[in-house]
Amino acid sequence: MSTSASREKPRPLLILGRVPNVADLALRRILHAKERGQTLVVVDYQGTLATFLTERNKGNLHKGPLLWCDLANRRRPITLFRFKRSPGMKPALRGFLASCVSHVAAAVSETTIVAAVDLAYRLADQGSVGLAALARSLRRPETSHVLRRNKNFAGELDSLIELLDWLLHFPSVWSLSEGNNCIDLSSALTLGGTVWIELPASHFERLEHQVVSWMVDAALLDAMLSAGSDKTVTEATRRSPVLLYGFPAACPLPLAAGEMAAKQIGLFAFSAAHPLPAAARPWLDADADCWITGEIGELPVARNAEWLDETERNRLKDLQSGQVWARSGANRKAVTVLVRATELGGSLAQGFRRQALKRLRLTPVKQFSSAIT
Repeated sequence: MSTSASREKPRPLLILGRVPNVADLALRRILHAKERGQTLVVVDYQGTLATFLTERNKGNLHKGPLLWCDLANRRRPITLFRFKRSPGMKPALRGFLASCVSHVAAAVSETTIVAAVDLAYRLADQGSVGLAALARSLRRPETSHVLRRNKNFAGELDSLIELLDWLLHFPSVWSLSEGNNCIDLSSALTLGGTVWIELPASHFERLEHQVVSWMVDAALLDAMLSAGSDKTVTEATRRSPVLLYGFPAACPLPLAAGEMAAKQIGLFAFSAAHPLPAAARPWLDADADCWITGEIGELPVARNAEWLDETERNRLKDLQSGQVWARSGANRKAVTVLVRATELGGSLAQGFRRQALKRLRLTPVKQFSSAIT
């Protein structure tokens, strides 16, 4: 894991294996390797990593600033999806809207999305903009009359407004955009500490969870691009930040953007019984280094291991607990190393959640799903 102040873009890292092995290995190696002044962002998409956080693998987590964001808490909601006029606002908001439009097959073109993002950028001149503010601005004639001169364009704007209204009926989408506990990720990233964002899938509706994941990705992309442009950051805090994605269901927006000098690490379940997830493919396409940990069984050629050659599959067949097969993305040379076997113990996450709650206020909203009306 690179901690150099070099401007060269660090190579991504893909860690595969059975979930307990992957989670424990990633936490132990990354949290122990984190240096003072280096930023670490953990996006725990399924809430899985938090359940494997123990005294043995917590490393240096407790030795620096820690911002813990439990996005499933709606009584004290954390608001991350608020955009100021920053260098990362346009690509982040555009990427989020494009993902939503593509997922629901809405009749909204790229041109309309760009126009809506430009409007949001102008509105953010003296404050911040969320989804509700964008929907209201697109609906009001005094702010959108220039866009509505073209009748075809006006129809697409109405479709985009309907999409935004529909999204805001999800309680977690509303709270993440309009809640009363605003978190400035850009400022948090300059402290050189750890930001842990968890989205336990069991606490969300299925589609709601995907939308919230995209919102987190967009907020992180905005924060990373904006923090990277800050001229006041000292060399001590200019080490390459580390972004750890725990079992995402889709390619994270920061990785897809391909613009940040950050070490991006993806964790995915993988074995003979569980094919390589489609969301892991972008790491392979980016020539990422690859670690496969623990016993995974004999991999069939056609179903989930076509990205491995025959020699590599034969080696992985004999992989045992306490071993990690590591392949370089630069030259595809691989070695097998010994690591400490996975040890499960009591989770520390609940203590960090309790500490984070002390700084959060109760929401005045009685029912998020009807707040948009």
